[in-house]
Amino acid sequence: ITLLGEHFPTIRWFSFTDFRIEGEYAYFVTLEQTLAEGAWWRLLTPIFLHFGLLHLAMNGMWYWELGRRIEHRQGASMLLGLTLLFGLVSNLSQYLFGGPGIFGGLSGVLYGLLGHCWLFQKLAPDEAYRLPPGVVVLMLIWLVVCLSGAIEVLSFGTMAIANAAHVSGLVAGCVTGVVGGLLARRARR
Repeated sequence: ITLLGEHFPTIRWFSFTDFRIEGEYAYFVTLEQTLAEGAWWRLLTPIFLHFGLLHLAMNGMWYWELGRRIEHRQGASMLLGLTLLFGLVSNLSQYLFGGPGIFGGLSGVLYGLLGHCWLFQKLAPDEAYRLPPGVVVLMLIWLVVCLSGAIEVLSFGTMAIANAAHVSGLVAGCVTGVVGGLLARRARR
């Protein structure tokens, strides 16, 4: 419905804070104004924004790959809860560290799911929960490449990466993975 990031009236509704465009400039309202106006949905809706078919396809593939493992082992309610938690943490972090702007995607949630699966599996191993070899390494290498700024340089400044969302999602996922893994290990005993 955003025409892959091209339809600004719809993007305005899904963005973390509202904005208006005048000429070549975008003017954003503050988070405080956003929440005072009762627009609480904005804390989560950037996870539904995608800026291109490849962005949407890659996020969808990784959500399916990681989410199905959590759904199988811990249930759909846990997957939904983790998605909402990681979405909130990553969106808020991106706003706080990156400032007002248009950002979106499921990457912060995906890094959260990765951290959760990775450490949960380490503490409470289960064959059905095991990630394919190299997935964690690949995702961590991609995170470092994004943090390096190489993607912005190679795209000639047309694409910004929400690094704060990625890192905070990963940290939050590692925390939930440790807590969940320890609880699962204790329940087995």
